[in-house]
This record gives sequence, C-alpha cells and structure tokens, in this order.
Amino acid sequence: MLLRVSIFLLTTIFFLHEAAIIGRDSRNEDFREINEDGEVSPPIVPRMNSDQKWDLIRKSGQNPEERRRPPGKRGFLKKVARRDLLLTPWRITHVLPKKTSVPRPMDPPVAVSIDTCPKQFDAITKAYNQRTYAFAGSKVYQVWYENNLPQKASFELQELFPGGPRQVTAVLTNSRSGVTTLFDKRKAYRFRWNKKAKRFHMTKNRSPQDFSYNITITPDLAFEWFDGNQVIVQDRQFAIYDAYWNLATFTGDVKRYFPNLPRDLIGIIYSGGDIALLYTRGNKVKVYETKKYRVVQEYPVKIGEFVGCL
Repeated sequence: MLLRVSIFLLTTIFFLHEAAIIGRDSRNEDFREINEDGEVSPPIVPRMNSDQKWDLIRKSGQNPEERRRPPGKRGFLKKVARRDLLLTPWRITHVLPKKTSVPRPMDPPVAVSIDTCPKQFDAITKAYNQRTYAFAGSKVYQVWYENNLPQKASFELQELFPGGPRQVTAVLTNSRSGVTTLFDKRKAYRFRWNKKAKRFHMTKNRSPQDFSYNITITPDLAFEWFDGNQVIVQDRQFAIYDAYWNLATFTGDVKRYFPNLPRDLIGIIYSGGDIALLYTRGNKVKVYETKKYRVVQEYPVKIGEFVGCL
C-alpha cells in the first residue's frame, strides 16, 4: 500500500513539474496579461539567450569573441603590443595605410537661420543629453532647457552630425549606451554626444554600415520601447535592432506586439513610468499609456513654437 502511495505521489510531482516547465515556456513565447480594464496585453517580445545570439553573430560572418573586451589591464595590453612589434619587424617596413577617418571637430557647431519652418518632420528623438532633435530634410532642430528656460537652435544635419547622412528616414537613441543612430534607408550611422564640442561624433566601431543580411526592412520609423528594445519599422513590420552587431534579433507584426500605435508615428520623445509621448507626422503629440496599450490624449503642435522657426 505504501509503495502504491509513493508511486502515486512521485508521478503527481513529475507531472506538476512538467506542467510548470511547459507553462513557463509558453509564457515566454506568447504570454498575455489582463489589465485593470479587462483588456488582454500583447505578447512579450522574446529575448535570445547567449548561445542563440552567438550563433546568429557567426551566421552573419562576424566573430562574437573578436569584439569582446580582453581581460587584463591596459598597461599589460600595451606591453604585449610592443613585444609583438619587436618580434615581427616586417610590420615596421609594411605599414598598412590608415583608414580615412571621419572628422571629429571640437569647435561648437554653427547654427543656421530659422526663418523658414518645415511643414513636417521626417524623424524625431530625445537624445542621451536630454535634448530633443527633430529632423527635416537636410536640417536638424535642437530643443532643450537651460536654467529652466526653453532653448532652440537649428543646424545643417552634417554640421551637428559630422560624417552623417544628408537626410534621415528614421532615428533612435539607446538610453543605456547613449548612442543615437541615424538611418538613411538601409544604412546606419551611430553617434555619441560630445559635451565639450557641443555636437555629435561618430562612433569608432563600424560606423556607418549597411544593414546585415537578416534585416529585410527599410525603416521609415525607429524608437526605443519602454522595455529597452530598439525597434525599427517599415509599414506594419518591425525588427528588434542590435546596433552593436548590426543584426535583427526578432521580427514581427507591429499591430500584434505594439498595438494602437499611430500609423503616422515618426518617433517617441519621452518614455517614463506608464506614459510615452508619441510624435506624429501630422504634428501632434499623443499620450500613450504603456499599461493600457492605447492613446489616451493628443495635442496639436505648432512647429514654429516648438522649434523656434518663423
């Protein structure tokens, strides 16, 4: 009798354990929450584990270990480099030509006249320096606060972003790395803000670069979602973009994973708490509740007042 009870208990525990595992897996793939209004939330965008990520990197022809930060101190690395040079004297007589570097001017950018307002913007983002950048053709408009007073300026795009494109089709800022990425169709330009120069400088790591093989869309919209994902969009298809490796780690349908976004969205200018502020091509700021996944308010924007043009 005791043997039968023991077998029954072990069998029950086994099946409960299996059910828990299956439930956890399905939760990751297509988990749904019901909010306070009884609405079903969209599925969670799945994340790759390290093995899957490394396989994807290798398939793209890159070496995932090549760009890892080597162990040890910088002084030790320099000592090894000098020793290597002594052991291989051919390097002295066979110097490779230097790559043409992108200019990194340290003087402040020259602003241009703002006597003409654009009818609409092509893209917009809030950069790591807490300034908002609105792009229209070859111009970029900078809006920020200084001593609690609004400040506005406009520049030629390539003046504020040396080495950048003539115009952009989408732009996003990674709030963790501080990198602002400009997209000109299928080419990505990565920049960091230089506080001393008061302008952006292109990153040294493989920028600019054309999209990798597994990015099949040409983005007309880009933004950082409130969960930290970097999203690029074309029409109603999206890809989670890894700018460091220049790869798409996931693709899907916009309506399924990001419901009720405006069709004329050009960027997100604020995201915090349960609120995101969406800027549309029709010059409206829409308040999007990230828990309810819908727009709850909208406000018209006068371009002249927003960026200080006439």
